[in-house]
Amino acid sequence: MLSIAMATEPAIAAEGPTLSLRVVAEARDDENIAAIYGPGNAGGGGSLQVGIMGKLGVDIEATWSRMTPTSGGNSALDIYPVSVLGTWQLSDPASRARIIAGLGPALAGFSERSGRAEVADEVKTGTKFSLETRLSAVVDTGFVRPPMAPSPSTVKALLVEFYGARRIQMPKPEGSGFRLGAWRVGVGMAVRL
Repeated sequence: MLSIAMATEPAIAAEGPTLSLRVVAEARDDENIAAIYGPGNAGGGGSLQVGIMGKLGVDIEATWSRMTPTSGGNSALDIYPVSVLGTWQLSDPASRARIIAGLGPALAGFSERSGRAEVADEVKTGTKFSLETRLSAVVDTGFVRPPMAPSPSTVKALLVEFYGARRIQMPKPEGSGFRLGAWRVGVGMAVRL
């Protein structure tokens, strides 16, 4: 009897959750925003990344930034995007340096406060639906070592993250408000639990 054995790779276990603090700079698409508030700015935020199965995961990120007019004044534009990306590790999950691609929906909320004296704190708010693509590099610093003896250690790794992303706002008719699509660059520190 002929027997054929097939070699199979062992399943890659999903990693524990990772919590990140990030600084994100955005260059926005809307020329009207650029004319008043400048072409972009930096803000802060946080992220929760969870491995689902093998190289597949999810990254939930929320950031916030405030822009003020380049010519001075009391008005302000707050932008607070939230994204939920499906992620895929393009590199070996056991490597200290990983490349991760992401794709998913994003909601870019905004709140603009008018600083005009004749309009007492007029506020315009809204949310724009977008699609975000992202390419990340995540490096394990090696500062956290596994314990020699069994231990309930909660922090498994200290990571440094870098990413480039594109938030693409779904097309809207002309004159329907802000376009909050943007090129994004982020850097962050993360702990894997």
